[in-house]
Amino acid sequence: MANDFEDCVRAALDIWEQTKPADMEMPERLIRLMLPLVALPEMNLMHLDMTHDDPRDFRLNVPVRSLRFIKDGLALGEFEDQDYIRNVVLPHYLDAREAQRPRVDTVTTQMDTAHGRIFTVYDRIILPQKTSDSRSPWTVSFSRPRIMLPAPEISPKLTQREWEVLRFLSFGLSAKEIGVELDLSPRTIEHRIESLRRKFSAKNVAHLIALSVSCDLSD
Repeated sequence: MANDFEDCVRAALDIWEQTKPADMEMPERLIRLMLPLVALPEMNLMHLDMTHDDPRDFRLNVPVRSLRFIKDGLALGEFEDQDYIRNVVLPHYLDAREAQRPRVDTVTTQMDTAHGRIFTVYDRIILPQKTSDSRSPWTVSFSRPRIMLPAPEISPKLTQREWEVLRFLSFGLSAKEIGVELDLSPRTIEHRIESLRRKFSAKNVAHLIALSVSCDLSD
């Protein structure tokens, strides 16, 4: 079994290179060959049927799914965040289809899901069918998230002191401990934290820290 995503990619590329076009008429064979590689936690294995003229009708099947918002059996036009599909998904899959060569990417993006907007960074490999036709009618791909955080609805403007409070919160310090670091009373720090929660629309301190990290990474 591969130990990390890079090992999975190397093994997948070796399998793809060694597989003959006659053995890749249907995606199920390549999916079976890929299954041992996706035993790592949080891996997702997908097959995209690209036989339709309209990319919105391309259909996604997900034999291995670790993320609930990746829907199995939907056409791309049925996904909630069409901006994500148009700008992040389709260009790379169309490129792999036309070039008939694997594509390896690290994707950094935001997307809307049924559970809210998220900021994510994930690794992905796309393996197109080998064919004598002008373009591949399907791809098999797998991905693994590196980072997944709730995305703030807005990026609030913060003062230097507010960023300092957030930094100390992320280190696990209490309001009393932050007050010692900043030479402020614990009550003042508590008021600052409550103000930050309102600015980020955070449900609690843990949610506030996640939103602030997402905001910082997105900039």
